[in-house]
Amino acid sequence: VRGSTKPKIIYFPIRGRAELIRLTLAAAGVEWEEEPVNLVKLAQLKQSGEAPFGQVPLYIEGNLHLSQSNAIARYLARKHKLYGNNDKESAVIDMILDGHVDLMNKILPHLFPSINREELEKFGKETAPTWAGYFEKILAKNNGGVGWAVGDKLSIADLSTFLLVERYEELGFGGVVSIAPLLFGLKDRVAAIPSIAGYLKSDKRLQEGARLS
Repeated sequence: VRGSTKPKIIYFPIRGRAELIRLTLAAAGVEWEEEPVNLVKLAQLKQSGEAPFGQVPLYIEGNLHLSQSNAIARYLARKHKLYGNNDKESAVIDMILDGHVDLMNKILPHLFPSINREELEKFGKETAPTWAGYFEKILAKNNGGVGWAVGDKLSIADLSTFLLVERYEELGFGGVVSIAPLLFGLKDRVAAIPSIAGYLKSDKRLQEGARLS
């Protein structure tokens, strides 16, 4: 409903590139609406110009219309104080987020347009542990890795880490916990936050688009 005061996410009915946006809203305690799209609706959005780059997700908040999933998530994190306590912390958060994007860009070609199990297995043995180790070292530098990813409070870097580790587990890479226990511990801390736990158990939590099971 266009007249609603709740922000709206326009996206396919999967987690995908909108999930960090949803998790950020959930962490902030903000209710939102979903407008699911299919290829026909996406074509209409492109034709109307409502999708600036011809793609989704789109985020609508009053007269603010945003595209680009990371721009949306970062906007929401800044707005809801989930972006660190100062510019230096924000820069480290950006570094972690961009590292997660780099890693997912390495994974996605093995999932879409179809799942390549052979390449995923190879990825799980070679690349996944290496990158988990990168993030593990970053966590260890902040209070020994037993708190949050950056600084002394929850940030979008923690939410993104949650999604990354969850993806590892879904793809069968969970064995890297032996070399990255801090990553998996952080995922559990994020999941235990009441607003996050409520979202994860709710009907708003959609299925992933590509799963091995």
